[in-house]
Amino acid sequence: MAEERKVVKVAKNAAGQPVAKLWSDGTINILDVRISYPHLDKPWAKNDKDTPAYAGVFILPTDTHQAAIDLLLEVANDWFKEKNKGKELPDDKLFVRDGKPTKKPEYAGAWTVNARETDQKPTILHPDKSEMETPAEIKAEIKAGFFTDVLIDPWWQDNEHGQRLNASLRAVRLRREGPLIAESGISKADAISSFDDDDDGGFGGGGDTDDDDDGNGGL
Repeated sequence: MAEERKVVKVAKNAAGQPVAKLWSDGTINILDVRISYPHLDKPWAKNDKDTPAYAGVFILPTDTHQAAIDLLLEVANDWFKEKNKGKELPDDKLFVRDGKPTKKPEYAGAWTVNARETDQKPTILHPDKSEMETPAEIKAEIKAGFFTDVLIDPWWQDNEHGQRLNASLRAVRLRREGPLIAESGISKADAISSFDDDDDGGFGGGGDTDDDDDGNGGL
């Protein structure tokens, strides 16, 4: 008989509200966090050489989610002790990292959790925990900047591509709408204001453009 899955540790904020839960099977819920770079409707890859994956980056502000950050780092240290002789890894090799070095305004004063899944479609839920059925529904319902709960499953990578501590994306539940994140690096209002009424429309040269997804949507 399989051992019953249960919560073994709860991280709470200053108000006593849970912000993260560690389960006996090693999975972790992170609660009430904004999502950026959501690729939940279908697998996505920035480059042809990359394996397409369902993915998301979840934002943990230090003023509300420091206890969750501490729990995630504690879990990471347990993995280092077991798999890497106690040695830590560089920040860019972890699924949880300080958002400041990215210089992205939405990550200021926050840490981020990068989670992805290549083998199995994550479960995507409405606030009432009913399942979102179609890719079109998922894409319409969950946008960058909305608040979510997420279930991740940390795992250790040690192969020809190096050592990393990754997180599989198991499930996401929408909580509520939030301020949209302009992932092109510029807000919609600023983009519109860039076009003057007296512009003659002669753009010339064309030039190449590049999608600024910054490698996110996974690790």
